[in-house]
Amino acid sequence: MPLFVVPTPIGNLGDITIRAIRVLR
Repeated sequence: MPLFVVPTPIGNLGDITIRAIRVLR
């Protein structure tokens, strides 16, 4: 699943960031 492909609202930004960190780790 591509990440950060489309701009997302700040409310969802936190959730996406957490998911990205989990994927990176």
